[in-house]
Amino acid sequence: MIAPEIFMLPFAGRQEDYSEERRQPMEHAFGGKYLTETILYGTFPKDLLALPKLQEKGILTIVNQPETCIELVFDSGNRGRRDFRPLIPLIIRY
Repeated sequence: MIAPEIFMLPFAGRQEDYSEERRQPMEHAFGGKYLTETILYGTFPKDLLALPKLQEKGILTIVNQPETCIELVFDSGNRGRRDFRPLIPLIIRY
């Protein structure tokens, strides 16, 4: 069974909070600026404790299904959608 690698950077902040010289580029070709939702599709081990905790905190939405995929939603995802499957298991909404 496949389980996702999950990590958090507790020291990371929003880019606009950093000084100009430390700030990362925020202009993306598709126009998205902020990650507003992360959806993880798949079937995961029941003992993977991080997933339910992240879902409880509203950081991650888990959708149980046979196919594994991650969907990243930028700026509420109202302008467009790119599906990179089958090349990689990734959907981006912006």
